[in-house]
Amino acid sequence: MERAKNKRASRRAMNTKIINEVNQVLQSNQFELSGLRILHGCLRASNLELKALNNEVESLMTDDLAADDYEVVVQYDDAANSTLALLEHRIDVLKTSATPASSSPSASGAGSHETAPSGHGRLPQREFGARLPKLELLRLMGP
Repeated sequence: MERAKNKRASRRAMNTKIINEVNQVLQSNQFELSGLRILHGCLRASNLELKALNNEVESLMTDDLAADDYEVVVQYDDAANSTLALLEHRIDVLKTSATPASSSPSASGAGSHETAPSGHGRLPQREFGARLPKLELLRLMGP
């Protein structure tokens, strides 16, 4: 059981390190879409491995020890899930802000589409959406 706990402690430290790195990158406003995707993938993979280790350790614990350990497990899980959600949000914002710029012919610089917008202002997401053709439904007359 001690060996499983040590493996879990190492994985928790890795999760915390990735979460801290994500927070530093997001606070610096100097990030690219590809970098956020890499961090998201790393944290997701690390969190999945941590969940497996939590299940392994829980199966080796008594009920009383598992109940005490549950609160700590939930705290680590919540921290990882909230960071993953924040990363997904930032990735979506960068994708929506990069989509209109890449479709306009006057856009300059191919690499500038993935950088964060200056001033970090929030743009309306539906402002640059594609226009869809109007559909007319045929009315069917019954017998």
